[in-house]
Amino acid sequence: MMVKNKEVEIIKGNSTVYFASGDAGDHEIGDYNFWTAVGADEFGDWTVIARALSDLPATDRFQRMDQERLMAENGEDRAAYQMCWDRFDTIELIRPATMREIVIWMMSHEIDAKYAGCFAYFNEVRFVIPRVNI
Repeated sequence: MMVKNKEVEIIKGNSTVYFASGDAGDHEIGDYNFWTAVGADEFGDWTVIARALSDLPATDRFQRMDQERLMAENGEDRAAYQMCWDRFDTIELIRPATMREIVIWMMSHEIDAKYAGCFAYFNEVRFVIPRVNI
């Protein structure tokens, strides 16, 4: 599969979280796979954690960052997506996110996180994220 016109190895597996809604509304209901892009550049190793609906390819969310770096609603988001997009010059692989990485993502996406439900890692339910005031 391709990210930024580069062939990328995909490590098979699932890290799936069900969301009862999301920051953008009820159209975000569904199962999401969490993926981690991995690479290294002149500054060292890096990772980018992202989620995509479970029926989409692992590369989907990373490819969409190309558009979001130009069209995100605010400058802070555009800058963050641009930083990720620049890193993809040195992407090595995409693998299922670890539990720790999913928690990091949740902490940085607090509105979406409050809609999260069960988490399955490689099809084994590991924990349930408590829902708060949905």
